[in-house]
Amino acid sequence: LRILVRHQSIELSRLADETQRHSLAAADQFRQQVVALSAGLNSARAEARRDVLTGLLNRRALEELFHEYEARPSRRCLILLDVDRFKSVNDRYGYLAGDELLRQFAARIQSALDPAAVAARWGGDEFIVLLEGDLPAGMNLARHLNQQLCASYDLSAGKTSQIHVQASVGLSEWKLGENAASVLQRADLALKARKHSTQ
Repeated sequence: LRILVRHQSIELSRLADETQRHSLAAADQFRQQVVALSAGLNSARAEARRDVLTGLLNRRALEELFHEYEARPSRRCLILLDVDRFKSVNDRYGYLAGDELLRQFAARIQSALDPAAVAARWGGDEFIVLLEGDLPAGMNLARHLNQQLCASYDLSAGKTSQIHVQASVGLSEWKLGENAASVLQRADLALKARKHSTQ
């Protein structure tokens, strides 16, 4: 009887060890699945906030930033930019060339910014830049962007597809306690005034 009990005890101990090993392996596998799922969700969330064509933040991401900015007031500026006579580029060179122009336009905007500024595609050929700082800082960046964007663009291989583009820029200072709609409206009015003055 003692021998039988000893054998049963050893077997139970072995089964307990094996069960524990299986449990640890299952727990480890579950942890790995959670990490992979979490990474996938973060990647999907990041992709959902990016404009597919230009790689900049999209309108949804920008609207999220607007809500954050309204919740924590500080000195900042909004710059609204667009491509002058963009429709004529599409009409003359086709939509693929228009898309290429927008990609290059966006890349030039991004390259002109410091890490604290944020660029996004607002829609169509309109882009928005948000930067921390007062109106003089915004004016300096707006001038710099205008210089970078009003230039020649190569829409495909060959000289025939090189075009010179003009951009319009509207600047608005984000006043403390102001909502995004008011800031955008002022920037839009400034952009339209700039557009009319160059026609």
